[in-house]
Amino acid sequence: MRYEIRHISVRSTIKFGILAGASVSFLPAIAIAFLALQLIGHALDALANMQHVVIDLPTINLGIGSVDLPTVPVDFVQSFGLGGALSTMQQLHSGGAMVFLLILAVVLVVGSLFTAMPLLGFVMFYNSVAPRGGIAVDLVPRERR
Repeated sequence: MRYEIRHISVRSTIKFGILAGASVSFLPAIAIAFLALQLIGHALDALANMQHVVIDLPTINLGIGSVDLPTVPVDFVQSFGLGGALSTMQQLHSGGAMVFLLILAVVLVVGSLFTAMPLLGFVMFYNSVAPRGGIAVDLVPRERR
């Protein structure tokens, strides 16, 4: 028997694309969320270490004596205006599991859309040209073994 496919359901294509995209992007989403939490922790450590820096100035020998220069405390976070970034990193770091789940959800949604949208484009194109002649499929009864 020969059949011709004249229409593909847009709704079922979107459902399939979202499900396929979410399943394909699940493991990468876990890895990205984990790496993002690690990055947030390292950025917080770096900003916290920049907050209290002490610069030791050397002793200067003048020939007739030496001058001990004092140590200079410097707050690079305040100097460069990174106080907002430090507080944001502290809030994200304290969020922990919620930040992980949020990043996981965002990556899953993006992965689902990156799979569903090309499929939707293909179905829209196919449905527009299928009335002029769609894909022909030959169906043959299967023999029982």
